Amino acid sequence: MTDAGPHEQRFREVVGGVVRRMEDRFGAVTAYGEMVGLLAAGDQLVAALELESMWSRLMAECRLRLLCGYPSEHVAEGTPYESVCAAHDAVSAPRALSAVIDLPLGAEASARARRAAVGVCRAWGVTDPEWIDDAGLVVAELVGNAVRHSASPVALSLDTHDNRITVSVTDGSQALPQPRTSHELAEDGRGFGIIAALSEAWGVERHPSGKRVWARLRPHHLELPGATPAPI
Repeated sequence: MTDAGPHEQRFREVVGGVVRRMEDRFGAVTAYGEMVGLLAAGDQLVAALELESMWSRLMAECRLRLLCGYPSEHVAEGTPYESVCAAHDAVSAPRALSAVIDLPLGAEASARARRAAVGVCRAWGVTDPEWIDDAGLVVAELVGNAVRHSASPVALSLDTHDNRITVSVTDGSQALPQPRTSHELAEDGRGFGIIAALSEAWGVERHPSGKRVWARLRPHHLELPGATPAPI
């Protein structure tokens, strides 16, 4: 920021630099735009709109999804920020959370990922032990496959949307996973067939520096903390 408002060159150097480093590592980035919310809370509408424009130009250059976190009272109908809402693809009051865990390469990665995923799901209000066990199996297989076929860092992500949890694993290998039949088991005894059986859907997304393998777990009631309505 300067006395005249957001400074685009600084924005591109600082924020753009972080986004590009994360894009190189994970292939795609989701950013939470808290800065525009702070400007809105300070009644700096012009500065918030300028910052939105800077984000838009950065999004045109990167694989970037932006969630702009405005205070709900500033984006209600009849407020000056209606124009901000109109500039976004959608406006919602999401009850969503996400978590990202960097994992070590090696035999302990699957077990560590499974423990972390179970802990996150419990923290998000999941109480069904059978559902939690199934989620742990899916995570262990996704991570195990990534570790076996990649010498790059591996990261586990968990995201909530519409009362579902999606788990995904990113790594630096371009090699796509080879699904196995139900009688063909992976080295740790868990084939990709079990992911299909325990998930609502799964898939693979390639990106320039590797791939992301994801699985959307079956619906389960989540008791998530409240979230501030945010244009998306």
